[in-house]
Amino acid sequence: MYPRGSEWRRWDLHVHTPDTALNDEFGSWEEYVESLSSQGEVCAVGVTDYLSISNYSYLKRLKSEGRIANIDLLIPNIEFRIAPRTARSKAINIHLLVSPEQPDHETKILEALGRLDWVYAGHRYSCLPDQLRALGRAHDANARTDKAAFQVGVSQFKVDFSEFRQWLSEELWLKRNSIVVVSAGEDGLSGLQHDSGWAATRDEIERLADAIFCGLSRRAGVLARQIRGGESRHA
Repeated sequence: MYPRGSEWRRWDLHVHTPDTALNDEFGSWEEYVESLSSQGEVCAVGVTDYLSISNYSYLKRLKSEGRIANIDLLIPNIEFRIAPRTARSKAINIHLLVSPEQPDHETKILEALGRLDWVYAGHRYSCLPDQLRALGRAHDANARTDKAAFQVGVSQFKVDFSEFRQWLSEELWLKRNSIVVVSAGEDGLSGLQHDSGWAATRDEIERLADAIFCGLSRRAGVLARQIRGGESRHA
């Protein structure tokens, strides 16, 4: 009945794309899609975007048009940078991987992101692209283009962990349809272990997390290496 027996399928749940807000070193979309289509090891991709699902939505549309047919599953991975900062002055990286099973999941995600906000100079900005661009322009008058303003807005939008946790607890649809993944490196849990004053906060972050993104092993990060020409440099 099952002549092939068990078959392992490789997933890569942390993959950035062209037009990612920070550290965009991926070239054009056409080059990216060609590289993604030509590899045969990874069948499921967590399309990672800072505070956004725009690039996930774009790649999802390309797949609906018949591109990247070798990828069976695309998963929106929203990357947040939250306070407190680590020993190396980096914000904590927390990801939400959201189930794409429901047809309206993109709308649900955007509705939830619109209710996560941060106050700057007496103005409240939500976690939506237009609002992040507005935050970028408010913070840096030299951020004149939409792309530059978005980059600045994303880099400055850092809610406190307790606010993030409260927001997620109140977003019932998002909470039921996502998992929380935290970085294990210096931009995550390891960055807090050097200061005992943050030990309790680290404990609470661990309790919230469903999984941990750890360092790349020799065999991990296959898709990132292939897309970026043999060098593994996850953003």
